Amino acid sequence: MLPFLPRISLLIATSLSPIQGCQLQLKQEVRVNPGFLVLANLGSLSCPSSKAEIDVSKKLNELILARMFPSSPKLLFSQNSLKDKWSQSHPDTQLNLTGAPEVKISLNHETLKNTEFAELVTQEILKVLNPDVPTRIQFRNPPRTISLPAGEWSMELDTNKVQSGHVRVQILISGKVSQQYFLSFDILEKRLVLKTTTSQARGSQLDPNLISIEENWVPKGTDLLPASSLGHLDRLLFARDLEAEKILIRRDILEKPVLSRRQRVQAWLHRDGLRLQMEAETLQDGRIGDVIEVIALSTRRKFTAKILDAHNVQILR
Repeated sequence: MLPFLPRISLLIATSLSPIQGCQLQLKQEVRVNPGFLVLANLGSLSCPSSKAEIDVSKKLNELILARMFPSSPKLLFSQNSLKDKWSQSHPDTQLNLTGAPEVKISLNHETLKNTEFAELVTQEILKVLNPDVPTRIQFRNPPRTISLPAGEWSMELDTNKVQSGHVRVQILISGKVSQQYFLSFDILEKRLVLKTTTSQARGSQLDPNLISIEENWVPKGTDLLPASSLGHLDRLLFARDLEAEKILIRRDILEKPVLSRRQRVQAWLHRDGLRLQMEAETLQDGRIGDVIEVIALSTRRKFTAKILDAHNVQILR
């Protein structure tokens, strides 16, 4: 019987499955995208033949271990538990699991930095505003850096209140709202402004040597003192104490009265297509555009009149 032993051993060896000797080298830590986690994700496969590798690789990709959702916690699989899963699923296929004794699985994430977040929101806000002057957005409560599942998130904005400086941002993961932010912001426009170069006292006259003109970012709707005011600074006074480098708005400035009480003026009255003129006397101080009371010198009758300039008023009633 002994001469037949080598032949029997050879027959046994050649009858074994061609995938004998395949090895899956497990990794210590694995990052995956949301979806089904399969055994093939956990390591690197090597086989003695390409036929065996194709066969085992197919089975590894079909052996589902878990489903990973964007909110899934980290998972941990021991090498022994994976061996059991393989032997239960494919008892007739030999596979050696080597490498890490445990495999940690976590989701791939990408970081949306606060600056990137703000830029994405700003782009959408500007689309709605469609400004005709250079405009930028300044957030009062800036977006923060957040971590999101790689390739699985999107952003939606509720822009109904954009004109008033508010926007709601929703972060969607796999189509479902995951996070929500309510952001407030100022709309800034690049405008030509007048600025003080030094501090100014209330009641002092505007000096062209102490006023600069330049482009600056200011909140939309700011009632700026127009640059054309440089042409008549001699009529303007500071209405309050102001610090240096203050952008001037109309509320910061007062015009000097052009008329004083008991001053004689020409009063004009428009009636039935006629333009009548009379001499009158002012009963109040006033600036151009102010409405004051005057009295006609000839009749001593009182009228309400609008100041046109330092010598003329228009009777209103």
